[in-house]
Amino acid sequence: MGAFGVALSEVLAAWKYFLLDNLQLSHNDIPLPQNYDLIRKRKSLEKLDPLPVCPATPSNKAGICSPKIQRVVRRVFCSYLGLLVKSKNDMALAFTLDNPNRSLGHIAFTDLRHATCNSTSSLFLTVTSFVRAIQLGGKGYAPPESHPLRKHVKALSEFLNFIDQCQVLGETSNPREAGFKLVSSIRASLVKGCSNGDPVYLAAEDTGKSLKESIGQKRETVKVLMTLFDEEALAPPCRNKAELLPEDQAVLNGSSGACLLTLYKSPEAPTGSSPKPLRNRVLSQQEHIKSKRPLT
Repeated sequence: MGAFGVALSEVLAAWKYFLLDNLQLSHNDIPLPQNYDLIRKRKSLEKLDPLPVCPATPSNKAGICSPKIQRVVRRVFCSYLGLLVKSKNDMALAFTLDNPNRSLGHIAFTDLRHATCNSTSSLFLTVTSFVRAIQLGGKGYAPPESHPLRKHVKALSEFLNFIDQCQVLGETSNPREAGFKLVSSIRASLVKGCSNGDPVYLAAEDTGKSLKESIGQKRETVKVLMTLFDEEALAPPCRNKAELLPEDQAVLNGSSGACLLTLYKSPEAPTGSSPKPLRNRVLSQQEHIKSKRPLT
């Protein structure tokens, strides 16, 4: 189309060679790509050029937060708002369930998936029906002790109570005021326990301010939220495709965390075996291919 100065085949060849090089595997008969030394040099420079980070001291509040933290915090804000607009948004629930930390990580999410497997409900509706049954059902209607969510009652109740509070704030008669209150409530939840110089605190302050400015320019709350969601959908998720698998929980909670795809994997029973390292798997595949080649 005239927009690129190099053929796609050359890019793919360079990438394949680079991957084998990094895994310290044999290049077989793959010729050295043109300008390969420049490619390696560029990749080395990218590794030495980390993203800027927030200052660690409260005295320097004007510092610029890491773009990754900014993206994660904004995503959580918009996910809370999105969950209020559409409760069937499972992706929004995944981003908000354990942000801030409620001890609802991978194990809790897997249990939630198990509890949802046998119904047509969304993840959020599964949480709602379970917590309401505990709160209002009494002994005769409460879920049995064997229910997979039983061990997460307290944390799930905290999550649902916060969503209930947000829904009440969203019903404020003045749409602009409702939007301001929602953003302030989400911000307060995310920064609870953080110091003024904490990266998450700074990112939440900046995000809350920008969202309120957007809300102030609109008269109807629904239009405000839809505009925010459109902006979120159009914004590039990250500068590097490898960051599409971020450990968002670790960014916000300082815990071990789990990437979103790990949370969304099928909740199957563990087999007890772990996958072999990538290098070993590639070597095994290469040996398999060699063994099938006809003898000359």
